[in-house]
Amino acid sequence: MGSSNTYEIVRDQLSIQDVSEKKKVKGKPTKIFTKMRGLLIDDEIPLVDLLSKFLDAAGYLTEKVTDGRLALKRLDQALYDFIICDIRIPGVDGITLYRELKERKSPNLEKIIFITGDAISSNIQEFLESAKRPFLSKPFDLQDIKKTIQQLMNEKGILHQRGGILEGERPCL
Repeated sequence: MGSSNTYEIVRDQLSIQDVSEKKKVKGKPTKIFTKMRGLLIDDEIPLVDLLSKFLDAAGYLTEKVTDGRLALKRLDQALYDFIICDIRIPGVDGITLYRELKERKSPNLEKIIFITGDAISSNIQEFLESAKRPFLSKPFDLQDIKKTIQQLMNEKGILHQRGGILEGERPCL
């Protein structure tokens, strides 16, 4: 018989990597990781492009949507690890999108992080307080987005630490 190699197959990538030479801990199974998926919903194309590039570079896999109706379709078809949603978007606004997901009892509901350029409006403040979802006011620092995603993942029981699960990765279940 020939030599035995261990391969790591990473979802959402087109490569298979030989990991037989990577350090293994005796008695513990090798973990396979996949990239965490995020949906970015905002009609400001330069902002959504910047967020996508930043998060992709941090190890996340992102999809971009600029319309609320299309976002609802995507959210009905797929599960995401996090969703960054502007409140004021065309088609279906972020508040309506949230209410639709809540009515449908979507598992994506608890993964929403809102962003808004209008945090002072009383109806938006009331909504954000009642939804109890994390939110950031525009303009925001990109590191704040990353930190908010990590806090959301920690709330869901996914640890992010160097030497363990790396940023942007989750264990394959």
